[in-house]
Amino acid sequence: MALLKLIKNARLYGEGELTDLLIGGKTLLAVGTRLELAGLDVEVNDVEGRSVIPGLVDQHVHLIGAPGDEGLTSQTPEIFVEHFVSAGVTTAVGCLGFGRVTDNLRALYVKALCLDEQGITTYVYTGAFAVPSPTITGHIGEDIVIMQKVLGVKVAICDAYSSQPSVAELARIASEAYVAGLQAGKPGLVHLHVGHHGDPYRVLAEVQRVSGVPVAQFVPTHCNWSRSLVSGAKEYALNGGFVDFSTVLDPARGSITSVRASEAVMELVHGGVSLDRITLSCDGNVGMPLRLPDGTKIGLYLERVGSLWSELRQLALGELGLRQAVSLGTENPARRLGLYPRKGSLLPGADADIIVLNDDLTIHSTYAKGVLAYSKGRCFLKSQFPEEGCRRE
Repeated sequence: MALLKLIKNARLYGEGELTDLLIGGKTLLAVGTRLELAGLDVEVNDVEGRSVIPGLVDQHVHLIGAPGDEGLTSQTPEIFVEHFVSAGVTTAVGCLGFGRVTDNLRALYVKALCLDEQGITTYVYTGAFAVPSPTITGHIGEDIVIMQKVLGVKVAICDAYSSQPSVAELARIASEAYVAGLQAGKPGLVHLHVGHHGDPYRVLAEVQRVSGVPVAQFVPTHCNWSRSLVSGAKEYALNGGFVDFSTVLDPARGSITSVRASEAVMELVHGGVSLDRITLSCDGNVGMPLRLPDGTKIGLYLERVGSLWSELRQLALGELGLRQAVSLGTENPARRLGLYPRKGSLLPGADADIIVLNDDLTIHSTYAKGVLAYSKGRCFLKSQFPEEGCRRE
C-alpha cells in the first residue's frame, strides 16, 4: 500500500476551482491545484469534481449504549466503527447516560480505545448524570489530567433524571474541570445535559457568577428539547454562551416536544446569533420512541449516528450553504474540544479525516486518519462483528 495518497479534482466545501489533497500516512500534507508527484509511489483517487469536507466531529455519543427508561431491556447495545464511518463521523466523544448501575466509565474508556484502534479518533467525558460525579481515578480533575482521552466532565441539570445538583456543587465541578484542563492543556469542558424542568440557562449564569469559570467552558446540549429551550438558547448565546443542538431530537423521529436541530439553528441565526456559538451533535446510539401518526408510542428503535449528517445536509441544502452548515459539525465542535485545526479542518497538517460528497450531498466516501474507511456503501474499517456494524437500524 502506498504511503502517499492523492485525492484529485475535489472542490473544497463545493466551492472554487478543482483542488488536490495530498495525504501522507495519517496527515493531510498539502492542498493545492494540480499537485504533481513524479517518481513517487502514490495512490490516486480522482473524485471528479465532487465536494470535499472535513470528517465530522461528534461531541456526544453513547459508545457503550445508553440506559433506557423502560426497564433493563431498553438499554441500547454498543456501537461499531462501521456506524461512524458510513455516517461521516471520524471523531467522536463518548459519554454516559442516566444509568446508576448499567453505565460504567471504565467500560466507556476501553470502548473508546477499541474504536481508536479500529481507525477513528475518540475521546470521552468523565462524569454522568449523577452528582457526585462518577470518575475513573476518584476525582474529576485527576481523570482530566491523567487519562489521555478525557476532555472534560458531563453533568445533568434541570431534568427529573438528574441528581438535582445545587449551584454550589456545579460551581465546584466546573472549577475542578477548568483548573485540571489548564494543567493538562485540555479544554476542561463542562458538558451539560439540560432538561426542561426549570431554566438551565439561569442556573448556568449563576454557576458562572459563583465560580468565575469562563463561559466558554460550559457546553449545554439538548438545547432543542422544547421550543422554550431554543428561545432560551438564543438569549444565552447572544450573551456570550455556546449551545449545542441534538440532531436525534426531532418530532419526525419520535421526540414530539422537540424542535428539529436544523430548524433550531436557523431560529438562532435569524435572531442574530453568530454561527460560531452553535454546534450540533447527534446524542447517538440511544433508543428513540416509535409513534403512530397520532403520537401514540408503540415501541423503540435504535438511533445510531446518521442523524448528524442528515441535519447538516438539510442546512447545507437550505440558506446556509455547505461551508457554513458543515462548520456546525466540524470546525465549531473541534474548537470547543481544543482539537482545531488538527480536527475539523482541511488545512495542511490536519489529520486526514475527509468526506467526499455526491452531487446531492449524500456521503460518497469517508477517509479516517488517511485510510479509506467507507465508499459507495461499503465499509473498509471493520469491527470483529461486521454483520452487526453494517446493519442499519
